[in-house]
Amino acid sequence: MRHFAVMMLRVWGLFCLVVALCAAPIARAHSNDASQFVLIDATFTAAANNTMSSEYAVAPLEGAPLNWRSPIDYASGKIHVRVQVLEKPSDMKTLCNVCFKAADVLTCMPYPEPYTRPGVYESEPKISSFWQYDVYDWTKRVERVNVVVKDENGRFVQGNPAFFPTKLHVTVTVIPPGEGFVDRDPVSGDDTDAGMGMLPGEPAPPASVPRNHGMIGAAGVAAAPAVQTVTGTTPAVAGTLAPTTATAPAATPAAPTTGAAGMHRNIRDYVSPGSSCAVLHACPKARYGGTVSVAFAALFLWQIARIRRRKFHQTRRVRSHGRQRRRA
Repeated sequence: MRHFAVMMLRVWGLFCLVVALCAAPIARAHSNDASQFVLIDATFTAAANNTMSSEYAVAPLEGAPLNWRSPIDYASGKIHVRVQVLEKPSDMKTLCNVCFKAADVLTCMPYPEPYTRPGVYESEPKISSFWQYDVYDWTKRVERVNVVVKDENGRFVQGNPAFFPTKLHVTVTVIPPGEGFVDRDPVSGDDTDAGMGMLPGEPAPPASVPRNHGMIGAAGVAAAPAVQTVTGTTPAVAGTLAPTTATAPAATPAAPTTGAAGMHRNIRDYVSPGSSCAVLHACPKARYGGTVSVAFAALFLWQIARIRRRKFHQTRRVRSHGRQRRRA
């Protein structure tokens, strides 16, 4: 019976070791993408009648942070932009970049390499390289994301038949500092239109928009011209526009649950059902993996110590009895 108990303890210790070794890489994987989140993931057709100044507006997905500085300093991180060009009217060189809008101030990523034909194009700029990075208020939520289409010289091409209409699938993933991009399951771009767009009649940005809008200066630092502001309407729900004042932005738009949402990689996909976590970094399951590994390792070592101690005392008793018999 005693030998059976010892054997069971050994089996239990081995089981604990296996579980600990399996839990360690899972914990590391969670820590790598714990605070990464998808800001937009939308398929849409940008045309002359739903864009303004070559910009197509997309509502951020539900769960995007209200403050990009705290508790996680996303503004010091980077974004991974994946642009899938599904349809393009010509082979003209085209630039596509992404701008964030908050409190009527825009900040834009540097231009990636131009493209001429349908395909998938990815870039990963640092947020600190954005145009108007120092002017933009990163303590506020992003009210909307503008996908901008321009020619190879960075000029607006609003309504130009060589550039519009164009069908795009754009995914913007925000990565905090010190972490790398973790790709999720690919999402099909063949879906209905998503995003808000801009209706004709919405006031356009001032005509004095700097030509290097969204580009990096020669010194490698984002150019910082006068503050560009955009006034007009702020979307309330994806696909519609509701008039509001420029100083009172609408509440965070709710992420759709049907139609285009079928291809949205929402923050809710990254957390367990019923979780109240806004991003995975705040979820306990992203932090418990390491604790569980340490606990299992400690339990395994404790079991080994118990077995060795018991064996030591048994050996001492046997030797003691042997000496007593020899003396007798």
